[in-house]
Amino acid sequence: RLNLPTIDIKNDFVVAGLDIASARNSTGLTLGIVDAPAGEFGERPKKTIADWVVLSGTNYEEQFHILAEALIRNRVQVLFADYTGVGRALTDVLTYHLSEYMAIVPYTFTPSSKSDMWKALDEDIMNRRIVVPAHKTVRDKKEFKKFEEQMTNLQKYWRGSFMVCEKTTGYEDDYCDSLALMNLAGNHLYTPPSEIEVTENSLIATSHRTSMVNRSRW
Repeated sequence: RLNLPTIDIKNDFVVAGLDIASARNSTGLTLGIVDAPAGEFGERPKKTIADWVVLSGTNYEEQFHILAEALIRNRVQVLFADYTGVGRALTDVLTYHLSEYMAIVPYTFTPSSKSDMWKALDEDIMNRRIVVPAHKTVRDKKEFKKFEEQMTNLQKYWRGSFMVCEKTTGYEDDYCDSLALMNLAGNHLYTPPSEIEVTENSLIATSHRTSMVNRSRW
């Protein structure tokens, strides 16, 4: 069984899905490594879960700093972010500060858009295009245990033509939503930022990360 891969920021194509907390849930960021970015519309590459960042509470200013650091440190190139309810403000701030360095796609949850998201995840799981590392060292992580608990207690059913996936009473679904968003990010038709000059990229340079966080304002 696979261990969580170590992200190679120079060579790996890294994507992420962000589900933003309401008062009762946690904010969840799922990071994934794509075998090769989609080059044509409809292409579905293989995605391997690389890590999770889970933040409790609703202090969104604090969450912004932690999420920005994680996205920059891992050189995420495509982020699909929850753009529903309380998620709009945090996604707007991330977009303002980071959109020059990665593609950030706001994703509003509606019955139709969530159905599309769940259908894509369901198809990619069935066709082995989602890899979940499950080495013992991974299974012992509290994040994996929570991920497994939520995924095994997610109910899937149809409401007309819409696929619905809902948490079972007593469980949460932030890992599930962020995984599904990461999958969309991995399937996103990617256009390389060929016109961006990165030699003086203070957001990515290690020595400047702290100053970037300190200067950022909610």
